[in-house]
Amino acid sequence: MIFASGPVSAESLRDAIARRHGIVPPVIGVLTQVDLLSPADVSEPPYDDPEKQANIALALANLGVDSTFFSVVPNNSLGKSAVRSLRSN
Repeated sequence: MIFASGPVSAESLRDAIARRHGIVPPVIGVLTQVDLLSPADVSEPPYDDPEKQANIALALANLGVDSTFFSVVPNNSLGKSAVRSLRSN
């Protein structure tokens, strides 16, 4: 058995199992309680709210998961400026 005294990353867990058993297992993470993320009034799936989707993606990214989210911007000069700024970074 592999024991840890505190939180371990998925990568270190996979490495420990690979060293001990000679295989690299898939690791599945579960993000729970996304209904509590802001905005809290959007608490039932599907989470069609752009802010809720962005906060879920951010929570996944903080766990080290490659995450992407999309948002709708207005089709005006402000929206076009925002898109140009995002693409330049």
